[in-house]
Amino acid sequence: MQEHPVPQNVTSYEFHLIGNMTLKQFFELASGGVLAFLTYSSNLPQIFKFPLIIIFVLAGAALAFLPLEERPLDQWFLAFIRAIYNPTKFNWKKSLRVPDLFSYTRSQTVATAPLPMSSAKSRSSRAQAYFESIAKPVVRDEFDQEIYDRVAALQQLYDTTPAAKNVTVSSGGPNMLDEYAEKPSLVVTMHSLHAQDPSKMRGIISLSKIKEQRELKDRVLPGINKTVTIAREKPVSVARDTAQGIKPEQALQPQKAAPDVLHYHSDQVAFSSQATDTATKATVNTMLPFPKTPTTPNVVVGMVLDKQGKIVENAIIEIQKADGFPVRAIKTNRLGQFFSTSPLKSGEYRITTEKDGFTFDPITLSMNNAILGPLEIRAKN
Repeated sequence: MQEHPVPQNVTSYEFHLIGNMTLKQFFELASGGVLAFLTYSSNLPQIFKFPLIIIFVLAGAALAFLPLEERPLDQWFLAFIRAIYNPTKFNWKKSLRVPDLFSYTRSQTVATAPLPMSSAKSRSSRAQAYFESIAKPVVRDEFDQEIYDRVAALQQLYDTTPAAKNVTVSSGGPNMLDEYAEKPSLVVTMHSLHAQDPSKMRGIISLSKIKEQRELKDRVLPGINKTVTIAREKPVSVARDTAQGIKPEQALQPQKAAPDVLHYHSDQVAFSSQATDTATKATVNTMLPFPKTPTTPNVVVGMVLDKQGKIVENAIIEIQKADGFPVRAIKTNRLGQFFSTSPLKSGEYRITTEKDGFTFDPITLSMNNAILGPLEIRAKN
């Protein structure tokens, strides 16, 4: 069971400002000392002086540091004085109290005389005259006035309903359905179809093309309508004698093409063919300052140094397979150390290092499920 803290009265908490004493304890102790000093400097006989000094000093110390039943002595002293002077006997005397129900008094109503009719009419007429003087005519715009007139005309149409006409139906008259039951006469007209003149069609097509070109020309932004000349490649002709001079025994051997490396500049991007760097074998240096050597097989650790043997921090180490596929990318810490958290698979690997201002040779590393020592990678410059 979890223990809970003992509840405390937070509002009455006092801070210990003078050592381990509160201000109240300090003043109580100081008051006892002051009274003892005044008694010592007085002209009282020594028979009374020294006992009073001892009493004042002990009383100040007791008030400050001697609680009784978790209460200081000053509270006990005040409670004792209050208990002495408070009354201890109380006499009960019955007092006569009348309920509110029997003490009800009816309020007197003041009768108001009704106003004469003449004065009421005069007041209403004066109020009407006042409201008419306050009312201002509404000034409407001519367009608004026209709209109001139209709305009033429409409202007037809805307000007035026309009288219904008396419709008389004669039983002996002619039937209206018989008059309009005749069949409509349909006249079929045939028009001869003639082929249009091709010359006219060409003119129509050319006219539509001209219109489309004009529309496109209007939509083109200024500065874009520049002519671009495209140089056509000339066909390559191979001489027959060179084709006949090739013997069937001569086999074509494909050459290894150097990879194209992309160089980025601020103003242009250009490709340049660069030969692949020759990779060197990884060097293991067990004297490198590592706190703990790896105990798991195929875990790569090492340190990157410059030519003078100084630490190179924030260098990027990329571990690639033999086919160039990257499997790890590690960054050195402030001590120039790098670690691979998970082991690699057995096989051949290529390690490349990159850092601004330094050049490093790529190194090759073979993993055969064995514990590797720390690798040392040094820069050329």
